[in-house]
Amino acid sequence: MLMTVRAKFATHETMASMRLLFITSLTVIALSGCTIIEVGLAFQRARAALAQRDYERVLENLAITDNYQNLPERTKAEVGFLRATSYEGLGRLPEARSEFQHLAETYPKTSYGCIATQKLKDLDNETVQLANSKMSVEDRQYFRKVKSKIDSFWTYPCMPSASSPDCNAQDAELLIEMGVEADGRVAFVKLKDSSGISEYDESALVAINKASPFDPVPQVGESRSFPLTLQMHFKYRKGASCPP
Repeated sequence: MLMTVRAKFATHETMASMRLLFITSLTVIALSGCTIIEVGLAFQRARAALAQRDYERVLENLAITDNYQNLPERTKAEVGFLRATSYEGLGRLPEARSEFQHLAETYPKTSYGCIATQKLKDLDNETVQLANSKMSVEDRQYFRKVKSKIDSFWTYPCMPSASSPDCNAQDAELLIEMGVEADGRVAFVKLKDSSGISEYDESALVAINKASPFDPVPQVGESRSFPLTLQMHFKYRKGASCPP
């Protein structure tokens, strides 16, 4: 009789343990599901914020993904790309360079790695200069931020050739002179050196108009006359396209 009672007790104890294990497993699965959903929503918000050029909000949403370790490799690459692009947009160039470098080295065969390689080349080339004075560190950061905003509107015009409907991309360069007021408004825009292709010239001019106004010009401890005159180089490079 005692053995029967003990057996029944052991059976009930085992079943209780199994129920507890089952409930615990369901809880873990539910929590994992919530985490995946949360990460997915954070990605959607980050992409939407990038489209609106709200770089701070992009970084806030990407921080949520840092707590989830099991992301697919392509998703990790996208996280890095969104973060690097936001750093660049905010003028945080050392951090942008570091993220782009990581992307180029870790994901070289993806579209993100390919674009990152191109971005590193762009960051290495000074494309904005003050026409009549030297640039301070603050100036350099500010005008790179200005150029980054313009680049977000700058497109490579598609010009089909007579023999093919495909885009006939060409290498080209142009120089634009632009005046910026203390409050970031654009005072004037002049095409100094044409690319020789009117569509390319127009694309750069349109990008400047869409990107303005900019943030106020930083104070650098010296009196300045405004508008500041910037000389800005635009370089079209057909090169090899990045994979989709």
